[in-house]
Amino acid sequence: MMMTEETRKLLEAEKAFERRGHKATLVQNTDRYTVIDWRKADDSGDYYVNYIIDKKRGSLIISGDLGDCIATWYNPNSVHNIAEYTRSIYYFIGKFQCSSDRFNWDEDDIIDDIEEELKDSGVDFDDDDFKDAWEGFKDEAPNYVNEHGFFPNGEVSDFLDKYLGDDWWDGSDSWGRTVDPRVYLWVAGLNMAVDQLDEAGLLSEED
Repeated sequence: MMMTEETRKLLEAEKAFERRGHKATLVQNTDRYTVIDWRKADDSGDYYVNYIIDKKRGSLIISGDLGDCIATWYNPNSVHNIAEYTRSIYYFIGKFQCSSDRFNWDEDDIIDDIEEELKDSGVDFDDDDFKDAWEGFKDEAPNYVNEHGFFPNGEVSDFLDKYLGDDWWDGSDSWGRTVDPRVYLWVAGLNMAVDQLDEAGLLSEED
């Protein structure tokens, strides 16, 4: 069976922690709160993550070397359930109330996604006028990419209006968008930490 992109990236994140020898510490575990430190055995801050689970509210607060995040389910949840829920990456992202960057936008991937849209729209890539316009577009489009996405205007926007119609912007926020590696690291770290604490007998089945 072919491995999904999510599974592959989660495995890469797990290996990043394995290489660093991360260990889980159960800082606090009450009826309401579970607090877990996830850090290298030498206590350094490299790839350090702190997880706070509010079991009554169903929220997960993440902080540390890999950025910050608050995700909320708005109903009581166990540590084990929340850890399992996070493994569905886009579902987990949908629960974010705020976070460090959750997505990246790559210039080449944006061009590739637009090219697919153009082909699906029936654009003739052999047309001489289109060829010239397309080369110009590819040269200029990267100037409208930043860490928050692709925000074209001027001639770049005019090109999209002409060849994709003036509703091209609907769904354009996904062009070239990938999940930031930090999200996979948050998820891998939480699940590995919970597994370690389970193996040590520090979490109950109800936690």
